[in-house]
Amino acid sequence: MLKKYLFLIVSFLLIPVSFSFAMAFSNGEKVSIQSPIEGNAFLTGSIISIDNEIKGDTFAFGEKIYINGNISGDLICAAKEVVINGYVNGNIRCAFQEMRVRGEIERSVLGLGEKVYVEKNSTIGRDFIFAGSDTTIDGTVRGSLDVNSSVLTINGEIDQNINYYSEENNDVAKGLFVNSGSSIKGNVNYNAFGDVKGSGSNVILGSVNKYTPSNEIKKDIKSEIISTLGFLVSLILSTLAIVLIGGKYLKDLTTKMSSSIWSSVGIGAIAFFALPLLGILLLISNIGAYLGFICFLIWLIIILLAVFFAGISFGKLINEKLFKNRINNFALTSILGILLGYILFVIPVLGFIVFVFALWWGIGGMILSFAEKRKED
Repeated sequence: MLKKYLFLIVSFLLIPVSFSFAMAFSNGEKVSIQSPIEGNAFLTGSIISIDNEIKGDTFAFGEKIYINGNISGDLICAAKEVVINGYVNGNIRCAFQEMRVRGEIERSVLGLGEKVYVEKNSTIGRDFIFAGSDTTIDGTVRGSLDVNSSVLTINGEIDQNINYYSEENNDVAKGLFVNSGSSIKGNVNYNAFGDVKGSGSNVILGSVNKYTPSNEIKKDIKSEIISTLGFLVSLILSTLAIVLIGGKYLKDLTTKMSSSIWSSVGIGAIAFFALPLLGILLLISNIGAYLGFICFLIWLIIILLAVFFAGISFGKLINEKLFKNRINNFALTSILGILLGYILFVIPVLGFIVFVFALWWGIGGMILSFAEKRKED
């Protein structure tokens, strides 16, 4: 199940960030690397073709990316189409619409997209993790294969386990197909409806382990209650820690957020999209990649704190507007706001709206508070 949740994390990180950057920097230019590059490369354009060697990590964002030469480091990319004809000595981390592997990848692949084709005579040296809709393996995967997709077709060789996840209905055209001529040296862990399909089930050297998808499993009410209570206790303790560390600054911050809600939300919305864009601009500029990574780190820290600050400010508003006899304990009002915010968050649809509002409100409030503090100093 851990791998399954990993796919959700990958989706959150790669889709809104990588694809946005790929489209933003696809400026219609064609980039062709004909000479060797010493060190890391940052490439943007409509069509990116690496025809020689890059002796370092490669960051590529565009509509189409072709690796015809060699990359001695990792490949981090986002594009509509990615084609690996050459050799990649490191790992590949990529978001795409369609990916074709025709060459050799020395290490692992972590991908998110619609379709993947690992073609005949191609090799992935370690694990292959993918979330999408259609996966076809005609080549060789030396490690394990972890896939969450509607269709997974195996015609090639898998040296370790296959972990397949799907919540699609039991359709004859969907699921895991193991065809004759393929070779699976490990186990097949089948987390989907129905059974493994195809004409080559006898080429599975390990065992086939069938697991029922989560929506067929009867929920263990006792475990659910214990898990929820444990999460709420952790949430309360985290809130108390933030209140203790924040002290007077946190009280001033919540006062500012409560008095300027819509200004905070507007500024927070702009900052939410502007900070990662600034990070990418720094990454591909001459200023240096380190500043870009620092910008991303600040962005992630702000996101983590923003929701807590919004919940604490929510508790302050409720205490002031709804209670005749106000609670004079700041820690109690903070916990009240966090818990009520959590209740709203778990409501379908409304929860997403509440989360986005709280995120922007918290980010904007931090920016306004910081600006006001600088002005006073």
